[in-house]
Parts: sequence; C-alpha cells; structure tokens
Amino acid sequence: MLITGASRGIGRALARAFAGPDRALFLTARSADLLASLARDLASHGTSVHWLAGDLRDPAFVAQLARQVLDTVGPPQIAVLNAGIARVGPLERLSLEDFNDLVAVNLRAPFLLTRELLPHLRAGATLVYIGSIAAKEAFSHWSLYCATKFGLRGMVTALREEVRGRGIRVILVNPGPVATPLWETIGMQADPRRMLTPEDVARVVVKVATEPAHVSVDEIDLLPQQGLV
Repeated sequence: MLITGASRGIGRALARAFAGPDRALFLTARSADLLASLARDLASHGTSVHWLAGDLRDPAFVAQLARQVLDTVGPPQIAVLNAGIARVGPLERLSLEDFNDLVAVNLRAPFLLTRELLPHLRAGATLVYIGSIAAKEAFSHWSLYCATKFGLRGMVTALREEVRGRGIRVILVNPGPVATPLWETIGMQADPRRMLTPEDVARVVVKVATEPAHVSVDEIDLLPQQGLV
C-alpha cells in the first residue's frame, strides 16, 4: 500500500496503524531522514517498508513515485493520499507562490498520482484521500487552503462515480482540527485538548479502508466531540 506525507502527523500515524508482518508499505514525504527512521522502526516489527523522499510539488517526482510504487510493490490495494500543506493569512497578503504551492501539493499532486495509478488498479482497490472539514466550511484567513480542499472534494466526488463500475472504492476523510506539526508551520496556536490526534484519524482510515469490498464509506467527517476550535 501507498501513503503520502508519511513522515509526520497523520501520515506517520497511518504508517504505524497499517503496519504488520503481512503488509508491504510504500511511504513518501520530503524528509529522507524521517522516512528512513520510520522505515527502520516499522521493519523491526516485521513490516516490509519501501520509501522514496521527494517534493510532490514537482510533477516529475510524482511520476517517478508512481513508477517506483508499481515496480516495487505492484498496484496498491490501498493508497492513502494524505500529504497537504497550509498557508494562512488575509487573502490580500497571500502571494502567488503561496497559491501555486498549495494547489501543487493539495490538488495537483493527488490528481497526477491518481492518474498514474488508476490504469493499474484492480477491482477491490481502495483510494483514500485525506481532505479537511475546510472542504465544506469556510474559515477566515484560510482562503487558499479552503479553495484547494474544496477542489479536492470535487475531484474525488466525481472520480468516485467514474470508477464505481470498476470495483474501485474512493473514500474522502474530512478531519477537523488535528494536533499535528502543521500548526507550527503556519504560526498559529491551538489547544490540542480540543483537537483530534493523528491516531484518531488513522484508526478511522484503517476501518473504512479495510471494510469488505462490497461496502463503501464514500465520505466521512471526523470532528472533535467538543466541536471546531
């Protein structure tokens, strides 16, 4: 199986949740050091782990990633497209670089990677996309992030209808606030006691991705019991 954005946060929790002696994982993220450390840890418990570090903003890397996944572990039975970034601030202060980076990682990379993998997927395969509650709710100062997550939700919803007849499941998971390093990258503080943990999200993804093949949880919103931060 394939997990993107696997070195930190939700992606790292996903790798641990899916690990097992009967599993072959292919992990990707930007940090080679963090991927190597995670791979060693999972391998010590019997999981077969392959990884490739690179930047999903680069279409050439996305194509290389798809080829290496197919060549190394074959068409993934489960692929979790988790990688995402955020830039936050008043729209008038956001730059074209911010726009291009968010579109490249949050929307273009899932499009390109899905396009590369789809011709090889067999009936019973499951594609899981980690969206956000920001795909359905608008938040002040999160305009670009919302735009990319709204776009991802639209693409995934249409894709689901395209591949139903092929027996391929397409699942969108929309977490609310999750206590991950993302908050540090955008310079915002939030109370982790009112957030989900990465492990909360990982448990739900494992559950919906491993349901019997005739069951599809098309979309699920996952929120803290106390509501949004």
